[in-house]
Amino acid sequence: MGIDQHETHTAHVDAVLEPITPSSRYDYVEIEQERIGFVQPMDRMPGVIARWVRMSIASFKRIWIGIALIVLVLIAVEFALRTIEPRLMGRVYDASLTGGHPIDMNAQGFRGNPVSIPKKDNTTRILALGDSVTLGTGIAANDTWPAQLQARLNTPDQPVEVLNTGLPALDLAQIELELRSRWSYMQPDQIALVMSGNMISFAIARSDRETVEPPNPKARAETQTVSSSGIKSKLKTIYTNLAIPNALLVATEHFKFAIGLENHRYNPDFPAGVMLAHGYIQDGAAPERMDDAYLLVREQLAQLKETADELGLPMVIAYAPPRFSLDDSVRNNLKFVDRDRLSVDPIERIRSICDELDIPLVDPSDELRAAQSPAYVLSDYTHYSPSGHDALAEAIAKAITQR
Repeated sequence: MGIDQHETHTAHVDAVLEPITPSSRYDYVEIEQERIGFVQPMDRMPGVIARWVRMSIASFKRIWIGIALIVLVLIAVEFALRTIEPRLMGRVYDASLTGGHPIDMNAQGFRGNPVSIPKKDNTTRILALGDSVTLGTGIAANDTWPAQLQARLNTPDQPVEVLNTGLPALDLAQIELELRSRWSYMQPDQIALVMSGNMISFAIARSDRETVEPPNPKARAETQTVSSSGIKSKLKTIYTNLAIPNALLVATEHFKFAIGLENHRYNPDFPAGVMLAHGYIQDGAAPERMDDAYLLVREQLAQLKETADELGLPMVIAYAPPRFSLDDSVRNNLKFVDRDRLSVDPIERIRSICDELDIPLVDPSDELRAAQSPAYVLSDYTHYSPSGHDALAEAIAKAITQR
């Protein structure tokens, strides 16, 4: 039936459709008589806009719901990490802060409260000598072993002052120079030195250099221009106080050691760190290099003992063992130090030197193992937490009171 018949016959006509398949039957549909109306494109615009707005609102709702869920999860993770590991927050290290704590170098050049010159009557004054372990890298001034040693020894009847003269990266030659040129005028009565493996490495690394007095961190901090009011500084402060970024940084560092992207090999020409002191076996490092380092340490300790004797100052030494040397547990070796490569016990080597020089040596390993909380700064096997400094103070206090 033709389309032209649509206008001359009945109100409704039947149109025959082609079969879907050759074997299918013919189907019929009813076609309206009225003509199809045409709509101008602009007439449809309001509906199109309305549909677009509705779709956009729905999409934005889904996006914001997703963002809100992510934010809630991040907040929950942040608070969980802060609760589980508070040390993840405030890990700022610069000229004025260590682990987010003020370094607090006083006008007399040491960390802590200044003391009176001349010294008050009936007061015992102890010089706490050492490097960054003594300074207290990563912790507050009141948590360092010199401060805790003073708290243990000080009494109303016998006042005791312990001066924290530690500075980062000092070797024994610099400490002896500091004792003669900077600290002897403080009228000390005794010396307590904490040695670290870094001092043994620096003995050989700096053997061809003239011993120079180290810069005072207070002066360095005062010469550094730091803006605390700018937006960038404020954002940095907020960022460094978040636990999640710090947790990711720590996890990444440990992971790199685990898969071998980082290792503990030291530079034989300029060894820095504790590995040479432990006789870390590696290609390119001659064993006699380590022996030479201990010979230099003996010379430096002998010179320090001579200076202390000239000043009339009895001396006690403690060796600060790194975390991985306490035991072979995974929790104490998160940076995967290959303990099978360690061929030397530094405490025993230093003990033999101290016995020869008649210097009492303190081994705080037992006190560190018995510490109530992690004894080391987070992701650090050299520097101690407040609990670790308390263990050092306990071991040194025993040695001082037994003399």
